[in-house]
Amino acid sequence: MSASDLLTEVLKLPRQQRQALAEQVWQSLEWDPDDLSPAFVEELKRRVESVKSGNYESLSLEESMALAWKELAEVKR
Repeated sequence: MSASDLLTEVLKLPRQQRQALAEQVWQSLEWDPDDLSPAFVEELKRRVESVKSGNYESLSLEESMALAWKELAEVKR
């Protein structure tokens, strides 16, 4: 079965089952800090320092979600 076929079948499941499956798949992914590029690590350090220094503008959950949905809608066009 291809990934596309599997996705088609998964999307037929009720929402709760899809969510549980997604959580299990997500947890199965191993995260290795050594996989991060040096540039990515430096960007993370820069962002952490920005937050610590108060030089960071945060968004509320609602603002973040609205922005994410807007950007996703633009990608789908």
